[in-house]
Formats: sequence, structure tokens, C-alpha cells
Amino acid sequence: MKPKKDLLKIMIIYSCIFLFLSSIIIFIMYKDGRSFVYYGDAFVQHFPSQIFISKYLNDIVKNGFYLFNFNIGLGQDVLSTYHYYGLTDPLSAIFLIKNLSPVTLYMVRIFLRIYLSGITFIFMCAYFTEKKYSISIAFGAVLYTFSNYALSPGMMHPFFINAMILLPFMVIAVHKLVYKNKILLFVIVFATSLITNVYLSIILSVTTFFYALICTIDIFLKKGLLNGIRIFGRGMFSYLLSFLISGIVTVPVVNSIITNSIRNIDSKVELPFIMAKNDIINYFYAFFRAPDSNNFALVGISIVVLVTLIDMFINKGNLKLKIISFFTLLLILSPKLHKLFGGFLYDNYRWYFIVTLLLSYIFVIRFESVVESQGYKKISICFTTLLIISVYSSRTYLRYANNQDLMKIQSKIAFSNDILPIVVAFALIAIILFFRNKNNKSSSIYMLMIISFSVNMFIYAKQSSYSRAFVKNDVLHERLVKYEKYKDILTDNSEFFRVDNPNTAENNYSDIFGYNSIPINYSIENKNFSLFNLEYKNTASIPITVVRGFDSRAILNSIASTKYYLSNSKIPFGYKKISGGLYENIYYLPFGFTYDKYVSYDDIKMLDVLKKQNILLEACIIDDADNKKSSLTDIKELEDNYFRRSSLVDTKLDFKTFKASRDDKNTKQIIQNKNIIKNKKEDTLILEYDAKLKGELYLRIDSQDVFKNNPHIFVTHNGEERYYDFISKHSNWYAGENQKLINIGYIDSGKNQLKIRIPNEGEFDLSKISLDLISFGNYETNIERLKGNHLENVSMNKNGFIGQIENNNSKLLFISIPFNDGWKAFVDGNETDIFRANTGFMAIKINPGVHKIEFKYERPLQGIGFISTILGILLFMIYTIFRKINAKQSVFRKKESNKI
Repeated sequence: MKPKKDLLKIMIIYSCIFLFLSSIIIFIMYKDGRSFVYYGDAFVQHFPSQIFISKYLNDIVKNGFYLFNFNIGLGQDVLSTYHYYGLTDPLSAIFLIKNLSPVTLYMVRIFLRIYLSGITFIFMCAYFTEKKYSISIAFGAVLYTFSNYALSPGMMHPFFINAMILLPFMVIAVHKLVYKNKILLFVIVFATSLITNVYLSIILSVTTFFYALICTIDIFLKKGLLNGIRIFGRGMFSYLLSFLISGIVTVPVVNSIITNSIRNIDSKVELPFIMAKNDIINYFYAFFRAPDSNNFALVGISIVVLVTLIDMFINKGNLKLKIISFFTLLLILSPKLHKLFGGFLYDNYRWYFIVTLLLSYIFVIRFESVVESQGYKKISICFTTLLIISVYSSRTYLRYANNQDLMKIQSKIAFSNDILPIVVAFALIAIILFFRNKNNKSSSIYMLMIISFSVNMFIYAKQSSYSRAFVKNDVLHERLVKYEKYKDILTDNSEFFRVDNPNTAENNYSDIFGYNSIPINYSIENKNFSLFNLEYKNTASIPITVVRGFDSRAILNSIASTKYYLSNSKIPFGYKKISGGLYENIYYLPFGFTYDKYVSYDDIKMLDVLKKQNILLEACIIDDADNKKSSLTDIKELEDNYFRRSSLVDTKLDFKTFKASRDDKNTKQIIQNKNIIKNKKEDTLILEYDAKLKGELYLRIDSQDVFKNNPHIFVTHNGEERYYDFISKHSNWYAGENQKLINIGYIDSGKNQLKIRIPNEGEFDLSKISLDLISFGNYETNIERLKGNHLENVSMNKNGFIGQIENNNSKLLFISIPFNDGWKAFVDGNETDIFRANTGFMAIKINPGVHKIEFKYERPLQGIGFISTILGILLFMIYTIFRKINAKQSVFRKKESNKI
């Protein structure tokens, strides 16, 4: 009974310290008016996805599952989009709590995960210390949970903390599998990790594979090759079982990742095997500093672990742990291994919880040895620690000595962060050297750790607040309240329409407020939507999987049935102001409009993108139409005469070019040379034009690297400056982008100018910069023709929609939902073919008459995933029964042999 009481005591101590340290962070952040919603991905992705998942889970309780979300990115699969953000995470059950505000719930979810990671660490230590429980386990858990990983990437991406929860269980599971021939825990934990988050499970599986390999080699050296091979086979079987059991989630999610992948995951940047010398020095210099919300690469663990690490290496034993430590050091130093352990994506630091777990565990198992050290060993520990901290102190001194202004510009908090490791290290050395009583020495070190933890959390919270890493509560409140005055308009269910909201921070806010939108800014989106944006060179979609609308392009907005625009900036053509920042499209095309003509994509794929864009209002562009002509009878093809007329229209707009430099007091200088032009920092390129017609003005830049050494530019027109990114071919997010086509907006005829501010010194090729003007002479006529016949009484349901239509001629019914193999279409109850239309969407042929139209969505491979789960469970049951029968037979044979 005593071991259980000791374990409970450890958990209580850990819980008390956790509550105390968390309170420091929460109090400071609350006092400074900060939430725990991190700017960047958390603000744009995790916060709105949390609200969607919360609503989704509560809706499941009431109404059952649904598979498709019409609110985001013109319509996306729910599991594919939100699995990464915790849809299938068991801890998301917390969303069923209804009495907490979204901001509070977000905070509770983060700290609950951090707390549970400490609990699983305690269980891991309890398992490996064989019930010799020490209070050092509680402090090891605090080291693990209040490291930089939990408080930096864990705050940016809250579900990353799940890896910290699962890894200790995975380590136990591997040990049981290898040394005790028990696979139950491994199968349960790995299947849970797959169900929770496929991406994190890859990181965990790579980590545990290497740990299992080390253990298997250990068995091989002790018991021979045959045993090593048997254990390896057992491990592979366990992996397979886990994948099969999790198949109901894993199979459709993996299929979605593969089929929707469009980014250049295999970056062309060659990663070095070992980090550069300066990077290594800077990395280890910051190793023991307080966690930093702005530095994902920081380990940020207490310097107390240093003495236990030194103790392990100067003493015999712990060979396996020393080998693991060596490989972990190699992992830290090698960008190539970063990519491997980071889920095969790119060089990142999403695996740092491995380092923290290892150091925290070393602290636990070597703490008693440090406390009990005497004579030579004690001197060795203190001398080595003093040597390392002297190097750190010298570098810190040189930083300030070589930069006299550093102390003036650096806050007292940042200075404290530099000095704290030195103070703690010297205090630690003093305790080890001069305290003779073991209990007093242990208690003093624990007290020192609590004090240093407290100071670290104070520094972390203050720096987070000063650096504005987290969104202020009033900003969140303002965003949440902002839509209340538009709620009745945007969520009107009398018809199905879309809303364009180009504000980057609000791209996913349709998930919060329930309106149907164009933008989407999640990690996975339907590939066909991405291909559409790539085809039409949508500048508002960069990277290509982050869609911030259609760059106010009237034609693209119209075919997507966009009725409202939520911004006071860059208002698209044809929109009138309703109130505040809300505009209504007077040329709105209803959802499910019809085409009376079609054209094969093969016939127009070589056309200029702007001429291709104009065709969208003339005819439905059908992929592989030549092989589908038998299905398209009674539908007219776009006549050749259209292409002849189109080829005669010149969209190019002449302009004069000037350059203005800050060095010349921004005096304009005309540029005669149309080739390579060198520019200084903050030079401005001025394009003066004289438009003869009204229309949409486009700035065309022929490639993503025209402005050398400039990853972005600033474009000003009519006093409004806008920021535009370029995406390099070497970027991890590159998906084949070439031209940059920027919609400047709708302009009147006459003279005007466009300014391009170039932030960095470099050069550009002026011959690759041009202006295009697209007239809207036939725009209104085309819109009226297309909306003359459209789907009516549209009703969205759980997994599709229904509507009615009456038409006099055979037509193509266009559906502006991204094409997906999961869709099936029915006309009057009979299934019909779905064409891939307008590059990324859907269309069906309808004959003359009154028809009931129904689209049903079934997630691809969901059925196979269900079968996989059933098969996995059956295999596991058969394996378990076989093991029990085999065990009984072994006992029986042993008894019989004893009789003989």
C-alpha cells in the first residue's frame, strides 16, 4: 500500500507546484489584458477551429454526425479539415462544457494538456524506478511541463502538447513490448495517437522506433539474433494492429493528406547534416534560459538538470541512457534529422519534447546520486558545472561589453533572463559543496528549483506580454462582437450564398459565426480549390492553400455566388455599401446557376489567365470534355468566333516608368531602360498610365523572383497601400506559382499612377512588369443571362443539399463546391455523372423540364476505414486468445515435465 501512497504524494506535490506556477502566468497575463490565444496560427486557425469543434461535438450529441462543412472555403470535408486541430482528440470532450466562454475554454484546454503531460511523466518514472518513488519525480514532472516546448510551440499549436502526454506512455509501451512480450499498451497508445492526430503520431512513431531499435539491439547482444528478429517482428505487427484499429479515422485522413497534397514538401534547399558553428554556439548558450513564447527552437529547461547530466556521465552504468543521450545530441545538431523527426516535412523544432523528456528523466534517476555524491565525484560535478557556467558568464559579459547600448534598450526582464542561470548554478554548487546532511541538501535544491521556476514563469509571462505574442482580450472581444450587427444578414437561410472576408486574421471566422465563406486558412484544403486558385493566379491565395478570398476579382466572386463583402478595403466592382464594413454584390449570381454552353479545358488551357477568366461568364469549362461528348449532347460548344474576337482584344495598358529614392528626397526620375534596374532600400517604382476605359486594373509580374532580394513588395493606388508576398521555388509552401497577378481594383478612365515600394536593396527586370485593363462592357449582360435559370429552394442538410430547377433547354448546372470523389448527384432520384468544371468545381447536365436535384456526400475510403477498425479489433482479439492458450499450454507442459 505504501508505494501507492508515495505515488499519490508525488502527484499532490506536482499538482500544487503546477497550480502555483500556472497561477503566476495566468495572473500576469490577465493583469496585462492578454488572452492565451497566440497571434499567428492560433489566432487565425486554432481559436476558430476550437469554436467549430465545440459546436460540432455538441451538435453530434443532439443531431448525430455530419461529414461536410459548407461554411468554410466554399465547402470542405469536416474530418480532413479539423482532424489536425483536435476533432478526434479525446480531450476535445472538454468542449461539451457549456458554461465557459470560448476564451476561457481555450486557456483551460491548454493548461489541462500541460498538466496531463506531467501526470504521464510521473507514471513513466514510476514504471522505470520500480516503485522506488522519490519526490524528485514530482520536480522532474515540473521540469518537463514548464519547459519551452509546452509554453511556446504548445501555446501556438495547443494540440502539440498531446505529444508530450503520449510520449511517456509510448516509452513504457515499447519497453513492455521488447522486454516483457506485452503489446497491449503499445497498441492502445499508438492507436490513440493515430486517432488523435496523424501528423503527431508520425513524430511519435519515428521517436519510439529509434528507442525500440536500441532496445532490440540490447536484446540481440544479450540473447542472440533470433530473439532480436522475433522482437522486431512483434513490433511491426503491433504497428500494423494499431493502424488497423485506428483505421476508421486514419484511412480517410491519410487518403485526404495524400490526395490533397499540393505543396512542395520536398524543399529544394539542401539541409546540412550539422548545424553551422554560430548556430550551435547560440543554441547551447540559450539552452537553460527561461521559456520564450517567441522562440520555438529554445529548450528552455532549468539549469538544475545540468548537474544530474554531468553526474550520469562521470559515473558508471546507465549505458542505454548514455547512448540515447548521444543520439539526442546528434539529433539536436543535425538539420537533416530535424526533418526526419519533425514528421518528414521540413527542418522544424516540433520534436523538442523528446529532449525535454530525456533531460527531465535523467534528473529524476540521478538526483539522489548528486545529493549523495562525496569526495572526487562531488568536486567533479561542481567543477564541471562551474566550468560550463563560466563559459556562459563570459559570453554574457562580452555581449554587454561589446554593445554599450544593450543595457539601455534591453528590459530588466530580459537582463534577468540572462543572469538567472548564473545565479541558480552558483547557488546549486554551494548547496552541493557545503550542505552535508542529505535531507537538507535535497530540500534546499527543491526550494531553489521552486524559486527559479517561479522567476522563470514571471519572466516568461512578462516577456510574452511585452512582445505582444498573445492577443489582447479586448481584441478578441471586439472580433467576436463585430459580427453581431451583421449576424441576421450573413446567416440568412432563405437562400444559399457566400461571404468574402479578405481580413487575414478573420479568414476562418465563418466557423465561429456560421456564415458561408470563400476564405480558408487551415492546413489541409480540397486540392481542387487550390488548383483553381493556382490556375487563375489568385494573389489572395498565398501560400496556395491559404485562401483570403479572390483578390476582389468580380468574375471569380460572382461564379462563387458571393453576395456580401466584409471589408472597407479594395471593394470589388459591383458592390454597394449596406452599413459599416458590409457591402452587397448587385451582380450576385445565385448558387446553382446554369450554363447553356461549354468549352473543353484542353481548348483554352494555353490562353492568358485573364482571357480564361472572362470565359467563366460565357461557358462552363469542362475537363476532359473530348472524351465526354456523348454525355454533353444538346449542350452547345463555345463557338470559334468567340476566340477570334477575344484574340483581337488587347488588355495591355501602356505606362511611363519612374523611380524615386529616399536618398534623392523621393524626386521622380524617368526610367528609359526596360531591362535590369538596380534599386536601393525603400526605392519606389512609379507606373503612370492613362486608361481609355473603365475596368479592373491588374499589375502583372512575370515571375516570383522579379524583385531580387525582396520576398514582398508594397503597392499603393489611390492612397491605399497593400502588402504582397512572393513565394520562392525553394519554399516549403511552393506549389508551382509563377506569375504574380495583382488586382489593383476597379478604376475609372483617365490618368493615374501606381507605386511599388521595394523594401530591400536589389534589382528588378522592368520588362517583366506590365499592366492589364479588363473592361466590363458585357459583364452585366452575362450575369443576367447566367442567373436567369438557377437552382431554387436550396436546402443544405447534414451531408449534402437538395433543390429544384425548371429549364426549357438542356444545360449544365454549375455547383461552386470544390470537386471531390465523395460527391454523388441525383436528378429526380436517378444518379447522374458529375463533371469537373471550371478547373476545381462540379457541374451536372440537366435536360428540359422540372427537376429535383440532390447532391450527397460520402467521405472517400470511410467504409474501408470502418472495415479496417473491425479487422484490427478481431486480429487483436485472436492474438490475445492465442497468447492465453499458448501460455496455458506452456504451464501444462512444465507441470508434465516436472512429473517425469
